[in-house]
Amino acid sequence: MSDVITRPPFDPEFAPFLDALAARGPFRLTPEMLPRMRQLDVPLETLDDGLRARVL
Repeated sequence: MSDVITRPPFDPEFAPFLDALAARGPFRLTPEMLPRMRQLDVPLETLDDGLRARVL
């Protein structure tokens, strides 16, 4: 079994975002990461501003 997941069809507007993610290297979400991620208290507006600043 391969660790590579084929990207499903998506809206072409997402292409720059997905390419930027791929350029950062592989990302693996593990069950051990979830508790820490749940503790993050970042307002949605802050996340949006960060993505906009990166033109994503």
